[in-house]
Amino acid sequence: MTEDGNESAGRAAAPDPDVDAIPSLTAIAPAYDRLLEIATQRLDGPVQTRVRTWEDGEFTIRVYHGYGPHPQRPDTAYQHVLRYHSRKNSVVEGLVAVDVKTSEKTLIYRTIIGTGGVRVDAGRIPE
Repeated sequence: MTEDGNESAGRAAAPDPDVDAIPSLTAIAPAYDRLLEIATQRLDGPVQTRVRTWEDGEFTIRVYHGYGPHPQRPDTAYQHVLRYHSRKNSVVEGLVAVDVKTSEKTLIYRTIIGTGGVRVDAGRIPE
């Protein structure tokens, strides 16, 4: 700690984020809608979604259905997950085991499935 009690006083301030580079919702929406369509075909029951964006224009969309603790393994719950990353333009499907006590996650199964036009354009020039 510095004398004034402020640990970060000696460090340079981080640059302001480039908010103009963060993808807009209109760029994400086509991929989000398509991933929800895939989820209705591949996931059971209600789903949760999470969208993450970065200052470089990339984004990920995660759609998953959680299963409660397994009857034969009460300390383990499962999540069936679909994940899309704009840079890779692919959908990864996986099954994740979640330790109920520690929340530790273990990937059990993973495969890449066809996008079926997930990206559409997503605001980026196709590679």
